[in-house]
Amino acid sequence: MRPPVEWIGRQAGIPVDPTVVMALVLAVFMAGCMRTYVDEPPAPEEDPLRDLAWLAGTWAGEAAGRQIVENWSGPHRGILQGVHRRVDDDGDGETVQRVHLRIEARGEITELLRSPGGRARPDRFARADRSEHAVIFEREAAAYPQRIMYQRQGEQRIAVFYEGVVEDVPHVEQFELQLIDAAP
Repeated sequence: MRPPVEWIGRQAGIPVDPTVVMALVLAVFMAGCMRTYVDEPPAPEEDPLRDLAWLAGTWAGEAAGRQIVENWSGPHRGILQGVHRRVDDDGDGETVQRVHLRIEARGEITELLRSPGGRARPDRFARADRSEHAVIFEREAAAYPQRIMYQRQGEQRIAVFYEGVVEDVPHVEQFELQLIDAAP
């Protein structure tokens, strides 16, 4: 008995290679199985990081004679993307530190991934606590910081705390940032 694909091809007068047809059928089947959220993104009220939407925007402040700017995207598919920059305040505007940030929710786990200088292996901080106006991330590593906290102080201000131990001495770095451009 001939495969149906060959028979259809002969009826239409088209030479058909059953291997090619089966590969096409398999490709179409797999494309259907690999459906993603591209077609149907979750509604904003369903995003697992919707409680951190207040971080979205461009925030700026000053600490230790340097300008600090943080840009955060709004939550999208369980991810917030951010960049932290420290700029020399001597007039030339040179970026002296750049840290790529990402908050991501995977199931019940929410982490802050921090990549100083954009390095490939980020520092991972687990979400330790949250409230309507604050979120705290912690890690067990010995390297500073061991704890990062973002605290909302009204609609236009946030305070950021880096806490940990440096050379056996507790150290806290705090800076306040003002919202200068809200994210869409």
